[in-house]
Amino acid sequence: MFDDPDLELEQAAKTPTASKVTPAMAKTLRFFITFSYLG
Repeated sequence: MFDDPDLELEQAAKTPTASKVTPAMAKTLRFFITFSYLG
């Protein structure tokens, strides 16, 4: 396998998006857990 600068840039561009999505997913999970406790 060889180094691909375009692929590296693509991975770097994807990383911040994943960081933004993770807290939102954690919030959703927390909401469902709380809801299940109440239900």
